[in-house]
Amino acid sequence: MENERQKAEASQDNDFYRLVFKSARDPILIIRPDGQVIDANNAIVEAVGYSKEELLKMNVADLRPPSERPKVADHLRQSSEGTIFQTEYMRKDGSVFPVEISTKGVLLNGKLAFLGIIRDITERKRAEEAIVADLRDTHLLHSLSVRMISEGDGKVLYQEIMDAAVAIMHSDYASMQIFVPERGDGGELYLLAYRGFTPEAAKFWEWVQADSASTCGMALRSCRRFLAPDVETCEFMAGSEDRATYLQTGIRAVQSTPLYTRTGKLVGMLSTHWSRPYQPSERELQFMDLLARQAADIIERKRAEEERERLLKELDAQRRKLEESVNIYRAIGEMIPFGIWICGLDGGVKYYSQSYMDMAGMTFEELKELGWTRQMPPEDVEPMLRDWKECITHGDFWTYEHRITGANGQKHVILSRGVPIKDEEGKTTCWAGINLDITELKEKEAALLDAITQADLYMDLMGHDINNINQTAMGFLELALMALESKRKLEPEDTHMVERPLKALQTSSRLIENVRKIKKLTSDGITIEPIDLRKVLADLDIQSLSSNGRDVTINIPEIPPSVVRANELFRDVLINLITNAVKHSSEEKPLLVNLNVDPAFIEDSLYYKCTVEDNGPGIPDDVKGKLFHRFQRGATRAHGKGLGLYLVRTLVEGYRGKVWVEDRVPGDHTQGARFVVMLPASDCQNSCLPGK
Repeated sequence: MENERQKAEASQDNDFYRLVFKSARDPILIIRPDGQVIDANNAIVEAVGYSKEELLKMNVADLRPPSERPKVADHLRQSSEGTIFQTEYMRKDGSVFPVEISTKGVLLNGKLAFLGIIRDITERKRAEEAIVADLRDTHLLHSLSVRMISEGDGKVLYQEIMDAAVAIMHSDYASMQIFVPERGDGGELYLLAYRGFTPEAAKFWEWVQADSASTCGMALRSCRRFLAPDVETCEFMAGSEDRATYLQTGIRAVQSTPLYTRTGKLVGMLSTHWSRPYQPSERELQFMDLLARQAADIIERKRAEEERERLLKELDAQRRKLEESVNIYRAIGEMIPFGIWICGLDGGVKYYSQSYMDMAGMTFEELKELGWTRQMPPEDVEPMLRDWKECITHGDFWTYEHRITGANGQKHVILSRGVPIKDEEGKTTCWAGINLDITELKEKEAALLDAITQADLYMDLMGHDINNINQTAMGFLELALMALESKRKLEPEDTHMVERPLKALQTSSRLIENVRKIKKLTSDGITIEPIDLRKVLADLDIQSLSSNGRDVTINIPEIPPSVVRANELFRDVLINLITNAVKHSSEEKPLLVNLNVDPAFIEDSLYYKCTVEDNGPGIPDDVKGKLFHRFQRGATRAHGKGLGLYLVRTLVEGYRGKVWVEDRVPGDHTQGARFVVMLPASDCQNSCLPGK
């Protein structure tokens, strides 16, 4: 009877797993070690277009395109231990699509077989290709920005813009025009540079008016980008010379983008042309707009340089007014509310602004030459003059703090800064600088240092003495509770009178420890080293994490070696998340806390996803976003300052990871919360991935 019952149960289990296998959304194959297909679910039939009967006659290599078949043997060898790799599958109609396959060795009727779960990653690949294209075009624009700084030849820059436009828009031709507002009725476009035009086309579009039937003329007229995806069918070009010239040049599609400065002024036009009908993508047009901004900056800069040359000529004609200019600058210096000075190489003052003389309470006659040293305490004069002479010797910038006694005997701290003034031969002739009164700043610095010292004192007192008192009190309370319970002098319903102060002391000690760790992280920073999550989970004391007398179940799984970039404080991350779930849950209902660790990939880099989920009261959406900030916590009956979750965020972000909270049941926060921590795998883990 027992054997029959076991056979019936095994049959039911087999039926259940067969149902799961058939109805799974992801394609699944079961194959022999030689690659022969043993079984296939409905999803793989839909994915590749072969019937199940056809698949059962095939080898897994038959589903690969020819270029991927040489890799099958290596993938089969890796599958017995379980692996994840990417390859390509070929449908029955010959089309190829990228897949990610997760394999694992299993025993099937006592024989080794491989279970493979196949996932179509076409969209992911497209997204990755888009990112690569964005990075390439961004680098292209950045390189052009750098060239704008160093390259002085406008013609060279214009040609580089042409090259960039062709690369970004995948076009065959390009042209750049400058807007000349003084020409014609409302201005015209002049051809600055082009790529791919015939001499006849360049001559024809040398000047373009707003009434032209070209796209640049239309863009000039409408003040916006204009597209002609197919010149042959473009209505506004019909019967025009522009259309004939486009076709004679071999141009079938064209777009023109106006060049506007950052102040909204039109300075030119940037166009790209294709030898085939073409509709640019939104991404291409977005990068074209960025390139257009750079092109506008170049045109504006060149115009500014031309204007600068004109102004320099005018300035040369006004050298006779130098004395008047000096007087103007002197007047400005008198108005600036801090001390401006000019002195000789010996430190003797030749000029002081009135604002400084008013602060010092001395006249210029009293300050000139080395008279300014009489403001200083005698013991400060020699070190300052020694530093001044050292600065003169090396021709460095002068920066020095010193004390003075100003008007009405008021004490000041002065920050003195100066620069050497050199002649045409590079020889220093004098020094010019400022004296800035930083007395108030110094007072605030001293007050801040005193406050920091006091804070450190209180932190040491709280972290050591108060914590020791807490530990002593907790020890005696625990002994008292054990003694009273053993002597039956305490009724079960009265144990809370001892347990609650004990719990309060434990919470106080955790708070002190969190504050101490946050202070250490803030001052010393976070060190990162390889940490095995398997060991961290194994070392967690589940019993100590549960609340006394509560019906709390904490499930911690056994996992394979999972090495991440963190440090020994990651244990505090898990403890804070687990104790947070216990603390904020209802005492009237059982609490279940599940901790899981799973591998995850972000842009081909291995991460480990650690989750701590519970069936507690959950966290409302309006609280989730601010939960990890200091002094923020959920709206529960539990007391706290929110430092535990702030410590979690500080540590995880220091590990270059991410942490967030979400609903355990998506869309219903009342069913419990799930805290998610994503940690990057260590370099040694990433190096073990297939293909690396």
